[in-house]
Amino acid sequence: MLKNLTYFDPEGRLQLLDTLQILIEKMPVEKLEVWTDLMFLTLFLRLVNETSTKCREKVTTVLRKLVSKSNSGKLVEAVF
Repeated sequence: MLKNLTYFDPEGRLQLLDTLQILIEKMPVEKLEVWTDLMFLTLFLRLVNETSTKCREKVTTVLRKLVSKSNSGKLVEAVF
């Protein structure tokens, strides 16, 4: 699903991140929980490796949305 967020063009990454944010907002929590760990890891790696300031800010926004909507206790356990 999120195997690669490495579009060469930052605008492509921003569009993908916008789509992912909408998906997170509209997906029922039960369905989102299945993908939370994978999305978090992929987004976190994108945040660490991102060169564009706009994309880094958008990744942060999407990560916040993911954590706020998901069961954050489970997510914290998965990270640590």
